[in-house]
Amino acid sequence: MVATLVRSLACLFLLPSVVPCMAQTLPPVVVYGKVGQVSVAPNGSLWLTTRTGNIYYSPSVDSLWQKGLQTNPGADYTGLSTCFDRILFFTSDTAILYGNIRCASDSYERNCLHRTTDGGRSWFVVRFGKDDVWVRHGQTLAGGHGYISASNGRIYRTNDQGLTWQVLPTIFGKEREAYYRAPDLYSFHFADSSTAIATNRSNHLAITTNGFATAQRIPTPLDQGLFERVYKPYYLNGKGRKYVDNWNIDKVRIFGEHLVVLQNRRMYHTRRDSIAWKAASVDVLDLELDDVSGRLFAITADQGVGEFAADLNFTSWGQVNTGVRPLNIRVQRDVVYLLYATYLDEVGTDVVREHVAGLTVTEKNQNRVGGYHVFRATADDIRHTAVRSH
Repeated sequence: MVATLVRSLACLFLLPSVVPCMAQTLPPVVVYGKVGQVSVAPNGSLWLTTRTGNIYYSPSVDSLWQKGLQTNPGADYTGLSTCFDRILFFTSDTAILYGNIRCASDSYERNCLHRTTDGGRSWFVVRFGKDDVWVRHGQTLAGGHGYISASNGRIYRTNDQGLTWQVLPTIFGKEREAYYRAPDLYSFHFADSSTAIATNRSNHLAITTNGFATAQRIPTPLDQGLFERVYKPYYLNGKGRKYVDNWNIDKVRIFGEHLVVLQNRRMYHTRRDSIAWKAASVDVLDLELDDVSGRLFAITADQGVGEFAADLNFTSWGQVNTGVRPLNIRVQRDVVYLLYATYLDEVGTDVVREHVAGLTVTEKNQNRVGGYHVFRATADDIRHTAVRSH
């Protein structure tokens, strides 16, 4: 029905600045559980995964949202249950679903993934290690190769589209520099099966040219004095301690001959053959690289969406004026996808407002509800879809 369209066509003029419609009719699907990332398949289908173990998908930015796998339908709080984070696609049909996933409903083991070979219509459990850990980040390469990193600080590799996994050597030790944090490997990026970079988030970087058979530590932007440390109090077992509040490295990527990181909520870059970090020419909120084309895309602080050239000059395609920070950025076949948690004005039923000269005056009732917007951006246009959340 026309009344159940995801968004109003009036929002879709090809303007350099795109603002979500204030009033729109929404599909009957309601997302239960918090969403942190949008996943995109090679065929352009969009996937939302929730922390209560539910999946929602749309065949395209112009299509209606539908329910996928539902492990906690109607639940907003997962408790001790499964938490879905992201779907990692090898092909449009074959993918893995990762997060903090229980291996079975009656088990507390969490070293498991879900895998599909039919485009998400069915899923089965795959184990990726012996430790009781959950997955932080993932990446696929051509030929069925893929990598995931886990909360135990290890990277796991697959050569058969996620069916079996092998653990790589340890990259980082247990150094924490004043702030207690469990072992972790927060972000990594493989330019190919040999060349890669990784961070445990706590101001540590390592690179490799042999697939992390061995690793070389390199200085960070903080190490080279590009910004000042900020200390805040942290209390452990009733004892006051100091920890660094702004040292987190949230993302690492290899862009041609450059290394790129997000640290202290800024983008920094350096040549791979000589580590000398520089701040980016624009204030970047988030960035992502297309592993097939090697192109680097970003969303800036002024909500500009665009691309970095090989010399790291930024070209903006237009703006996404939501007024909030994006939850994440995804790139598929040189198309940028951005996820936002926003509010929607849902058009409801006719409500009687007043009686005038014996006539009943009605208007559509509008309710402001929570929801998610997914924007699809290219150099030619910016479009979006919306779905309501509970």
